[in-house]
Amino acid sequence: MCKKLIALLLASAIFLPAGGFCSSIETELVSVSGVSQSARKIKVKIVNLKKNNRTRSVVEPVTAVYYQDTGQLELTFNQNVGEVEIIVSGPSGVNSLICDTSDTWYAVIPVGTAPGLYELDILGPDYEGTGSFVL
Repeated sequence: MCKKLIALLLASAIFLPAGGFCSSIETELVSVSGVSQSARKIKVKIVNLKKNNRTRSVVEPVTAVYYQDTGQLELTFNQNVGEVEIIVSGPSGVNSLICDTSDTWYAVIPVGTAPGLYELDILGPDYEGTGSFVL
């Protein structure tokens, strides 16, 4: 889990194409003392999770962190929830990205920095989640 968190923090410095980034990445371990104060964890509520994907883990299947300085939303898939489409809509527009969580555990999607309400939807045949945040 700690390795995933550190990789998540490192990936915020990667230049991303406009459509987003979905990949399993390998990174070096670094100090987390440089964590941006503009990072905000977004609560992802489970709307639907197929019975065969349920675990007794206290860790959420998907965690999301928004970084104000880069305008990106970074998602970590803590368990395989199958192929999902990530959709973020708000004042900066709509961005979407498709990820297969059986191949990757990490995704980055550009969100923007315009003030207002943003909606996050994670949709797939085995998992549906939703969240929102205000900038």
